[in-house]
Amino acid sequence: FDPMALLGDTLEKIAHEKAGIIKPGVPAIIGTKDPTSDFVFIEKAKECETTLEFASENWQVTRDDKNTYRLENKNGITFAPVQADLKGLYQRKNIPAVLETILSLRNNGLHISDQNIYNGIANTIRNTGLLGRWQELSQTPYTVCDTGHNVGGISYIVEQLKHQKYDRLHIVMGMVNDKDISGVLSMMPKDAIYY
Repeated sequence: FDPMALLGDTLEKIAHEKAGIIKPGVPAIIGTKDPTSDFVFIEKAKECETTLEFASENWQVTRDDKNTYRLENKNGITFAPVQADLKGLYQRKNIPAVLETILSLRNNGLHISDQNIYNGIANTIRNTGLLGRWQELSQTPYTVCDTGHNVGGISYIVEQLKHQKYDRLHIVMGMVNDKDISGVLSMMPKDAIYY
């Protein structure tokens, strides 16, 4: 529901707006299958006579405590071990969408080697300048920054916090007023000090 102020007040309306990017003959990739809105993308892909893949349906992902992944798709293609410099748990969803896109590009004649894939995932921050994705700012005291700003993103942050060891959790938080602030706050750890 994050873009509802701009795209519509239901998931179906938002999906219709987002599906506008699907074009005739251009393969479409959706990261996560969601039964409340999938039909919109499926209908649009049929209308455009193009392929549609849901990465979450095609990839099995395992992650160890060192932020290393094993990714295997339904056709037996495996990438392992994949070391990711982006540390958020939500990368379990993002990396399969990237791999599904790369496989589609390969099928359409673009040469991307396996080594390019490993290097790209391992160096996303350096290659793109992307900041604020479970970004470790300090080890003493352990300090991270994350740009999660909706219920979906915050759920991963809260899950990741459960795996952290700390004596006292301090959270500095800011949000713009078009987000579901009360929904996000209701999910946050109750034992933290908030700023």
